[in-house]
Amino acid sequence: MAMKSTTKRKLNKQLTRVAALAMTCVIGISSAVTVAALTKKITVVDGDNQIAVSTLDTNTDRVLELAGITLGDGDAIVRDDDMGTITVLRAFTVTVNADGESQPVILNQGTVADALQAAGVTLGEHDKVTPDLDTQLAADMEISIERWHTITLTVDGETQTYIVPEGTLEDSLAYIGVTLGEYDVISSGEEEVRGDMEVTVDRVEYRDVTITEEVSYETVTQEDDTLYLGEKKVATPGETGERTIVSREKLVNGEVTETETIRDEITKEPVNEVVLVGTKEKPAPKPAGAASVGGNGYIIDHNGQRVAYKSVLTGSCTAYSAAEGSMTATGRPVAFGNVAVNPNVIPYGTRLYICSPDGSYVYGYAIAADTGGALMSGRVLADLFYQTPAECYSFGRRTMSVYILE
Repeated sequence: MAMKSTTKRKLNKQLTRVAALAMTCVIGISSAVTVAALTKKITVVDGDNQIAVSTLDTNTDRVLELAGITLGDGDAIVRDDDMGTITVLRAFTVTVNADGESQPVILNQGTVADALQAAGVTLGEHDKVTPDLDTQLAADMEISIERWHTITLTVDGETQTYIVPEGTLEDSLAYIGVTLGEYDVISSGEEEVRGDMEVTVDRVEYRDVTITEEVSYETVTQEDDTLYLGEKKVATPGETGERTIVSREKLVNGEVTETETIRDEITKEPVNEVVLVGTKEKPAPKPAGAASVGGNGYIIDHNGQRVAYKSVLTGSCTAYSAAEGSMTATGRPVAFGNVAVNPNVIPYGTRLYICSPDGSYVYGYAIAADTGGALMSGRVLADLFYQTPAECYSFGRRTMSVYILE
């Protein structure tokens, strides 16, 4: 009996151990199932890297720690529990170039418009942005702002409004298509373009104008003892000179605003006129009234000499004078006694004696040596030569008798 009781106790202990072991196994299995059920799988995205993390602690910092992720200044986290992802947005720098300055901006996401807002850059109505405003940002991106302005331009008589890019006024004019001349002037008060600017381009050019003026000559008189008193003779004809004047004119929009003389010189000297004035005393007039008209083919001259003649012609006579050295139609030099006739009536070389019909006025002995229009037409019988115009005027026009001598 005692033996059976001992065996029973041993069996009970073994059963108790088995049951305890079984219970321990059940509890262990149950705990494992519970831990597995509570574990979360999260994917950490850091640029091109994706790191899978399984953890009971889903705190973001804990997950990043398990993934070995360290955040820097400006980095950001985007968590999507539905997708089971944590995305690391790394900070990067973009540069905004505007108004002559380059401004770095640190961002971790966004578009060009976000970068401009962060940089405090305001766009005008016509400004241009490169890249476009909706372009996604990327590290080291260069963003450029080109300012465009409205200007009112007056040129070549017209006024128009244009939209031009930033820069100098000369750049804007070239953009519009306005070509500037060497001396053109841009009037605005400023060199750089700004909004609502009024600009005027004055066309400026220079031209040289040449004019020629006459320079008068002077008349110089010289005494000459070969000429009678009261007689004058031009020894050297006067010639006008020439003055050249060059003026430089400044024209603004086609109108002359300034004139400057750049050259004024005599390019041809005048030649003075030289006039000879006679100083020689005139000879005493020949005696008149000494001739005696006779008959039977002879007359008594003013010296009382008997002179035979072949025939006599009576008609209107005039008087003329000429400059010393002049020649008659027959080649004789002009001189007292060389008279002009119609050679068809009185042949050249005929010896003559001329006096008034009554002998009261005597011209004297003469030679038929010259002719003229009035003589050839028959209006004048003879034209008598005198040394001076005064003697001619004194003679005037008279009726004279012309004796054809033997």
